[in-house]
Amino acid sequence: MNIFAALVRRLSVSRKLMLIYLLDLTTVIFITSILINESYIAINFARKEIVGNAYIDKVRGSLFAITSVHDGKGTSGIAAVRASAQKAEHMYGANMNTAKLANELDGSLAGLEGTSTNGAASRRAFLDGRKLLTRIGDQSNLILDPDLDSYYTMSLTVLRFPELLEQLLNYNDLIASGGKTQYLISQGRLGALLEGIESDYEAAYDGNPTKTLPGQLDATRLTLLNALHALLHAKIDDTSQLVAARDEAIKATLAAWQATATSLDILLQDRVNMLFKRMWEHLGMAAALLALILYLVFYVARQIALPLRRLALVADRVQETNDYTLRAEWQSGDEIGQLVTGFNTMLERLDRERIIQQELAAQSRASAAQRELIEAIPIPLLVTSIPDHRILHANAPAAAWVAAGLEDPW
Repeated sequence: MNIFAALVRRLSVSRKLMLIYLLDLTTVIFITSILINESYIAINFARKEIVGNAYIDKVRGSLFAITSVHDGKGTSGIAAVRASAQKAEHMYGANMNTAKLANELDGSLAGLEGTSTNGAASRRAFLDGRKLLTRIGDQSNLILDPDLDSYYTMSLTVLRFPELLEQLLNYNDLIASGGKTQYLISQGRLGALLEGIESDYEAAYDGNPTKTLPGQLDATRLTLLNALHALLHAKIDDTSQLVAARDEAIKATLAAWQATATSLDILLQDRVNMLFKRMWEHLGMAAALLALILYLVFYVARQIALPLRRLALVADRVQETNDYTLRAEWQSGDEIGQLVTGFNTMLERLDRERIIQQELAAQSRASAAQRELIEAIPIPLLVTSIPDHRILHANAPAAAWVAAGLEDPW
């Protein structure tokens, strides 16, 4: 601390003020960098959600392909969804800890490829796909989404629709078995899930500030809700009606899931754009405010340094030239103005005393010269004769008065 104080004492006033200026600038830059970092944290959070949503899109294809195999519609699409899932893991799986689950799903899909319908194998593959999808939702921040509209849209994409597809997958077995008790239980579960889906749609709409979600989702939403209601009200003893209603529900689920995923991606992209826009606006405001503050600091510092520098220059010139007519120029009501006024008053007094001393010295020299002149005049010339009177010059020496027979007046 003592070393720092010694270094500061060596600096001129202007450099001390510049040091304060730089310290203020450093503080503002540091705070601004923190704000930028916070903005980028939010931006990267949303970007990771976008990546997760893109990965889920590929997993969704696998789940519907597995459902198709489970329904006995062939395994021709398995190779394509396997390749798509492997590519998705390579592109989006980094930092999501999904490699193990992705490999398990790939193995399950490989077990379905080129084989006849196997209910146990397809259900196991579907379960592996749901595990992977849940992991993606957790690791990509989707499950932690901070906005109401995107959160409930995410809930449909990550939670509701996978569960709905799983129930529809099992409906086929219930229809085939003809068990009324299990069928009624499944209907109850499907009804509860339908209420949850409707609730999520309404919450997403209510939380959407731009009110664009209804226009994007209403068509597929209504189709899905109608298909699910038709499935719930289908006659239990009419197998063909149940199968047709289930197939329509699966198609409606796929369309609704795709539309919701697209809307979620739009919401996330809009959030990233909004965060960038807000960051640049804040930076612009911070830069303008910083410029204003720094200008004011510079102006105030100049009001301190400039008069002191002028005062120091005048003091140096007075010291070099002894010219007390010089004056420092500055007008203000603060301590610096008082200092300048006091300095000028001091110079004025010194100049006045110098003039008085010069006048006294001149008078002294004149008196000395006059005395020297009188002393140089001969004594007889000092006496002037006037009838009845003898007058001697008042400045004549005493000896002259004695020689003239007169009394010395002094």
